[in-house]
Amino acid sequence: MEPAREQKQPFNPTRHVTIHFAAAVEPMTHTSPPHKDGMKRTGSDSDRSEESDFDPDIRGAHGIYILVQQSDQGDQTPVFPVEGEAADGIMVFTHREAAVLYLQVANWTCGIRELSPIELGHWVPALEGDHVAFLIVNANRHQQEQGERAEHVIDIRAFRDRSGENLYDEITTVASTASA
Repeated sequence: MEPAREQKQPFNPTRHVTIHFAAAVEPMTHTSPPHKDGMKRTGSDSDRSEESDFDPDIRGAHGIYILVQQSDQGDQTPVFPVEGEAADGIMVFTHREAAVLYLQVANWTCGIRELSPIELGHWVPALEGDHVAFLIVNANRHQQEQGERAEHVIDIRAFRDRSGENLYDEITTVASTASA
């Protein structure tokens, strides 16, 4: 008779949090690239719009992807336990394809939302009120189903500079060292 194997619990969300920002964030729209010769100034200062033709934070230029479900309260993202920690974590993906693969393996009917570094910088501080202190980077659903703990976790409480670019750089650094 074989000894009973320890059955590990699947890695599933414990709750969902509404995606809200600590400060108002304007929705990102695609804008035209700068003129070939750079920005051309025409007209007087009073005639010029304060908007430029170039936005360095265009969606798709560089972004982070999260899983979302729509609810009456707005978009929500799943929250997962982080082993050995009192606070929970939210999954972030550095490539859209990784988020899609996760959803396919999990067989979930969630959507994917891209966050620009600016949105990321406004969203992460708002997570503290929801008792979320970790970002789980490029989670692998197969490994989670086998009971393996998340290896690539960022403790956002350790950051003094929570600007969007700093968080984005840290996420992509963790992802690149994980794949190396």
